[in-house]
Amino acid sequence: MARQSYLPNIQILRFVAALMVLFAHLLRATVDQKIPQMQAVTDRSGIEWGTGIDVFFIVSGFIMYYLTSTHFGSKGYAGEFLKRRILRVVPLYWLFTILMLLSIWQFNAMVHHTDASLSTVVGSLLFYPVTRMDGGIKPILLLGWTLEYEMFFYACFTLALLFRKRVALIGLFAAFIALAVLHRFVPMTATALRFWSDPIILEFLLGILLAELYLRQLRLSWLCQGGLIVAAFAMMSLLGHSPYVAEWIWGGLPAFVLVAAFALGPEWSVRPLAIGGDASYSFYLSHPFALNALALVWVWLALPPIGWLYIDAGLVFCLLVALGVYRFVEAPLLAALRRRFEPQWAQLSA
Repeated sequence: MARQSYLPNIQILRFVAALMVLFAHLLRATVDQKIPQMQAVTDRSGIEWGTGIDVFFIVSGFIMYYLTSTHFGSKGYAGEFLKRRILRVVPLYWLFTILMLLSIWQFNAMVHHTDASLSTVVGSLLFYPVTRMDGGIKPILLLGWTLEYEMFFYACFTLALLFRKRVALIGLFAAFIALAVLHRFVPMTATALRFWSDPIILEFLLGILLAELYLRQLRLSWLCQGGLIVAAFAMMSLLGHSPYVAEWIWGGLPAFVLVAAFALGPEWSVRPLAIGGDASYSFYLSHPFALNALALVWVWLALPPIGWLYIDAGLVFCLLVALGVYRFVEAPLLAALRRRFEPQWAQLSA
C-alpha cells in the first residue's frame, strides 16, 4: 500500500510554526519605532515564540525521512530527491531575494540591513553562508539563514540516500554529531564550516527519530497529546533564552516535544489550519514584506499606535498576503516546474 504523503497534523504544525515566528516579529515591531509612538507590547507569557524555527527544522527531518525511508540505496532516487527539493525551495526563495534586492536599491533608507555586496548576493542565491559587512552571517533576505541550513541538510541527506538505510543513518548521525561537537573549535574566519557545524543541525536528526517512531506505529492518546502541547509551551516559557542552557537545547527540546505531540498524536480534522500549513512557505518568506507594507499604511492612515491592535492587524494581513502568494504565485509556479521536471518517483512529495 502506498504511503500517505500528506499528513494533516504536520501541515497544521507548519502553520503553527509560521504563526509563532510571525508573532515574535510582531512583538519586536512594536518596540522598533518604525511607527512613531507605537505602544510596546510586553508578552507576559515569557514564551520564546522564535522556537517556531526549531519546529520547522524538526519537521523537515521528520518529513524527509518519512517520505524516503524505503528508498535508501535505490538507484537514481537520490538525484530525484535533490531535484524535487530544489524545485520546491529555490524558485520562490530566489523571487523574494530579488524583491529584497530591489527594496534595498529603491528604499535604502527604510531597510535596516543594506549589504548588497557581490559576495552576499552570490552567497544568498547559492545558499552559501557568507559574513556580511556588519559581521553577521546572514543572506540578503535575512530570514533565509534557515534555508541555508535546510539546503545543507538536503545535500547531506541526498548523500545518505546513496547507501543502505542502516549505513546511511549511522553516517548521517555520526557526521552531524561530530560537526556539533567540533563547532566550538572552528575559527570565526571559517564562516561556512562554523555556520554548518552549529548544534542546531541536530534538530534535523530529532525529526528523523520521530519519523522512525511514527513508522513503527507509536501513537499517543488525545490526553497525552494535549499534555505534551502544554508541556512544550511551558518549556518555551521556562527555558527561552536561558543563560544556563545552550540555545539549540532551549529551542530544540520544546520544539521536539511539540512536534512529537502533533506527529504521534490523533489526527486533527481542521482543514483551514492545514491550508495554512500548505501556504507556510509563502507565509514565512512574504511576512517581512507584508509587515513593512503594513507599517507604511499604518503611518499613512495615522492609525492609533496601539500595540495589540497592530499585532492583530499584522496577523490577519500577513496571513491574507501569504494565502495570496501561495494561490497565485507559489502553487502555479510549483505546478509548472513539476510538469517540466516530472520526477521518476511518484512517492516523493512535500
